[in-house]
Amino acid sequence: MKLDLSKNKHYEENKFVILSFLLLLAIAISMRFLFSNPRKPSISTEVPDRADSYIPAGFVLVPLELSNQEQIQAVIESFGFVDLFVGKPGQLGSKKLFRRIKVIRAKQEQMGYLALVTEYQAELLMKNSGTFWAVVQNPKAKDSFSNQDTQKRTPLKIEYYKGG
Repeated sequence: MKLDLSKNKHYEENKFVILSFLLLLAIAISMRFLFSNPRKPSISTEVPDRADSYIPAGFVLVPLELSNQEQIQAVIESFGFVDLFVGKPGQLGSKKLFRRIKVIRAKQEQMGYLALVTEYQAELLMKNSGTFWAVVQNPKAKDSFSNQDTQKRTPLKIEYYKGG
Protein backbone atom coordinates (compact mmCIF):
# COMPACT_ATOMS: atom_id res chain seq x y z
CA MET A 1 0.00 0.00 0.00
CA LYS A 2 1.45 3.20 -1.17
CA LEU A 3 0.51 6.65 0.20
CA ASP A 4 0.12 9.32 -2.36
CA LEU A 5 1.51 12.45 -0.76
CA SER A 6 0.47 14.66 -3.66
CA LYS A 7 -3.20 14.15 -2.79
CA ASN A 8 -2.63 15.05 0.86
CA LYS A 9 -0.67 18.10 -0.12
CA HIS A 10 -3.48 19.24 -2.37
CA TYR A 11 -5.98 18.60 0.42
CA GLU A 12 -3.93 20.67 2.87
CA GLU A 13 -3.74 23.59 0.41
CA ASN A 14 -7.50 23.51 -0.20
CA LYS A 15 -8.18 23.25 3.51
CA PHE A 16 -6.24 26.44 4.12
CA VAL A 17 -8.07 28.27 1.31
CA ILE A 18 -11.49 27.09 2.53
CA LEU A 19 -10.76 28.06 6.15
CA SER A 20 -9.45 31.46 5.04
CA PHE A 21 -12.58 32.02 2.95
CA LEU A 22 -14.88 31.05 5.84
CA LEU A 23 -12.97 33.31 8.24
CA LEU A 24 -13.25 36.29 5.88
CA LEU A 25 -16.96 35.59 5.37
CA ALA A 26 -17.55 35.49 9.14
CA ILE A 27 -15.66 38.78 9.58
CA ALA A 28 -17.68 40.44 6.81
CA ILE A 29 -21.00 39.30 8.28
CA SER A 30 -20.08 40.38 11.80
CA MET A 31 -18.89 43.80 10.54
CA ARG A 32 -22.19 44.28 8.74
CA PHE A 33 -24.20 43.63 11.90
CA LEU A 34 -21.90 45.65 14.14
CA PHE A 35 -21.84 48.81 12.02
CA SER A 36 -25.31 48.76 10.52
CA ASN A 37 -28.16 50.77 12.04
CA PRO A 38 -30.75 48.20 13.13
CA ARG A 39 -33.50 50.84 13.49
CA LYS A 40 -35.03 52.21 10.36
CA PRO A 41 -36.22 55.81 10.55
CA SER A 42 -39.92 55.68 11.21
CA ILE A 43 -42.58 58.19 10.32
CA SER A 44 -44.08 59.61 13.46
CA THR A 45 -47.77 58.85 13.78
CA GLU A 46 -48.12 60.75 17.01
CA VAL A 47 -50.47 63.69 17.04
CA PRO A 48 -48.68 66.86 18.08
CA ASP A 49 -49.43 68.02 21.62
CA ARG A 50 -50.47 71.48 20.52
CA ALA A 51 -53.23 72.11 18.00
CA ASP A 52 -51.52 75.24 16.71
CA SER A 53 -48.55 73.21 15.52
CA TYR A 54 -50.39 71.95 12.44
CA ILE A 55 -52.27 75.04 11.24
CA PRO A 56 -51.52 75.69 7.56
CA ALA A 57 -50.39 79.14 6.46
CA GLY A 58 -53.33 81.50 5.94
CA PHE A 59 -55.64 79.51 8.21
CA VAL A 60 -56.76 79.93 11.81
CA LEU A 61 -58.46 77.75 14.40
CA VAL A 62 -61.72 79.17 15.74
CA PRO A 63 -63.43 77.58 18.78
CA LEU A 64 -67.00 76.49 18.08
CA GLU A 65 -69.89 76.13 20.48
CA LEU A 66 -72.11 73.53 18.85
CA SER A 67 -75.65 72.97 20.05
CA ASN A 68 -75.48 69.36 18.81
CA GLN A 69 -71.99 68.74 20.17
CA GLU A 70 -72.84 65.46 21.89
CA GLN A 71 -74.17 63.96 18.67
CA ILE A 72 -71.15 65.21 16.71
CA GLN A 73 -68.76 63.73 19.29
CA ALA A 74 -70.36 60.34 18.72
CA VAL A 75 -69.44 60.55 15.02
CA ILE A 76 -66.23 62.60 14.82
CA GLU A 77 -63.29 61.35 16.86
CA SER A 78 -60.35 63.61 16.04
CA PHE A 79 -61.37 65.61 12.95
CA GLY A 80 -63.99 65.70 10.25
CA PHE A 81 -65.86 67.81 7.72
CA VAL A 82 -69.15 69.52 8.50
CA ASP A 83 -71.65 71.98 7.13
CA LEU A 84 -71.99 74.73 9.72
CA PHE A 85 -75.32 76.42 10.44
CA VAL A 86 -76.28 79.30 12.72
CA GLY A 87 -79.59 79.41 14.55
CA LYS A 88 -81.74 76.51 15.66
CA PRO A 89 -82.74 73.84 13.16
CA GLY A 90 -86.21 74.37 11.72
CA GLN A 91 -86.53 77.97 12.91
CA LEU A 92 -86.87 81.04 10.78
CA GLY A 93 -83.52 82.76 10.44
CA SER A 94 -81.52 79.57 10.51
CA LYS A 95 -78.95 79.64 7.74
CA LYS A 96 -75.97 77.74 6.43
CA LEU A 97 -72.73 79.63 7.01
CA PHE A 98 -70.14 77.24 5.62
CA ARG A 99 -70.04 74.11 3.54
CA ARG A 100 -67.50 71.34 4.23
CA ILE A 101 -65.26 73.07 6.74
CA LYS A 102 -62.78 70.99 8.66
CA VAL A 103 -63.37 70.72 12.39
CA ILE A 104 -60.84 69.37 14.87
CA ARG A 105 -61.85 67.94 18.21
CA ALA A 106 -60.22 69.65 21.16
CA LYS A 107 -58.14 67.47 23.48
CA GLN A 108 -60.41 68.08 26.43
CA GLU A 109 -63.94 66.88 25.70
CA GLN A 110 -65.66 69.83 27.35
CA MET A 111 -63.75 72.18 25.05
CA GLY A 112 -65.69 71.08 21.97
CA TYR A 113 -64.43 71.63 18.45
CA LEU A 114 -62.19 74.01 16.55
CA ALA A 115 -62.95 75.09 12.99
CA LEU A 116 -59.99 75.27 10.60
CA VAL A 117 -60.91 78.20 8.37
CA THR A 118 -59.26 81.00 6.41
CA GLU A 119 -58.85 84.35 8.09
CA TYR A 120 -61.67 85.80 5.99
CA GLN A 121 -63.99 82.94 6.98
CA ALA A 122 -63.04 83.50 10.62
CA GLU A 123 -64.28 87.10 10.35
CA LEU A 124 -67.61 85.88 8.95
CA LEU A 125 -67.85 83.28 11.68
CA MET A 126 -67.23 85.82 14.42
CA LYS A 127 -69.87 88.22 13.02
CA ASN A 128 -72.60 85.62 13.49
CA SER A 129 -73.63 85.34 17.11
CA GLY A 130 -75.31 82.46 18.86
CA THR A 131 -74.61 78.80 18.96
CA PHE A 132 -73.90 76.85 15.84
CA TRP A 133 -74.94 73.39 14.80
CA ALA A 134 -73.21 71.06 12.43
CA VAL A 135 -74.08 68.40 9.89
CA VAL A 136 -71.35 65.81 9.36
CA GLN A 137 -70.05 65.29 5.81
CA ASN A 138 -68.21 62.34 4.28
CA PRO A 139 -64.49 63.18 4.53
CA LYS A 140 -63.63 61.26 1.34
CA ALA A 141 -66.37 62.71 -0.85
CA LYS A 142 -65.59 65.53 -3.20
CA ASP A 143 -67.82 68.57 -2.85
CA SER A 144 -69.89 68.32 -6.01
CA PHE A 145 -72.07 71.26 -5.02
CA SER A 146 -69.31 73.73 -4.24
CA ASN A 147 -69.90 75.66 -7.47
CA GLN A 148 -73.69 75.50 -7.19
CA ASP A 149 -74.02 79.13 -6.09
CA THR A 150 -71.85 80.39 -8.91
CA GLN A 151 -73.76 78.31 -11.46
CA LYS A 152 -77.05 80.02 -10.50
CA ARG A 153 -75.71 83.46 -11.33
CA THR A 154 -76.33 84.84 -14.74
CA PRO A 155 -73.21 85.32 -16.81
CA LEU A 156 -71.81 88.81 -16.99
CA LYS A 157 -72.67 90.66 -20.18
CA ILE A 158 -70.51 93.46 -21.44
CA GLU A 159 -72.10 95.85 -23.89
CA TYR A 160 -69.91 98.32 -25.67
CA TYR A 161 -71.11 101.76 -26.58
CA LYS A 162 -71.30 101.92 -30.36
CA GLY A 163 -71.28 105.67 -30.54
CA GLY A 164 -73.83 107.69 -32.23
